[in-house]
Amino acid sequence: LEGKDAECRDMFMLSFYLIGINMIDLAGLTPSSIVDGRIVYRRAKTGKLYSIRIEPEAGKLIYEYSGSHHLLRCFDRYPAHADFAALVSRSLRRLGFDITPYWARYSWATYAAELDIPKDTISEALGHQHGSKITGVYIKFSQDKIDAANRRVINYLLGV
Repeated sequence: LEGKDAECRDMFMLSFYLIGINMIDLAGLTPSSIVDGRIVYRRAKTGKLYSIRIEPEAGKLIYEYSGSHHLLRCFDRYPAHADFAALVSRSLRRLGFDITPYWARYSWATYAAELDIPKDTISEALGHQHGSKITGVYIKFSQDKIDAANRRVINYLLGV
């Protein structure tokens, strides 16, 4: 596989490796979004601050597709994330997958559930509310749990 289809497949996988990051958020990343081996950004939809450890699989793709203005060169070429997301969808269909880029997020959550990762950890990883709102004010969720969950999900996907 080469060219745009390979790039589109790889951006789908990068989204998966980064816990199902949305295309709008992936498009908004710049080289300065990498802080201490983590992708740090605010989710466009909610404004919630995310910090996702860059696993080796993600790091390889970030390096391979590095951009100048954006973290990834595809977004230097397609500044409107929706245009690139549509290209990814068409490419995935051409490759025989009737899915959209958003499926990376669904798949990550599904695999995490299959691995019996606690629902609160999955919710926190996806940026969803976990537990009681009031209790959540008093509890700082451990980023280490999310990092470990992401590694387990990636290993599961890769059959490791």
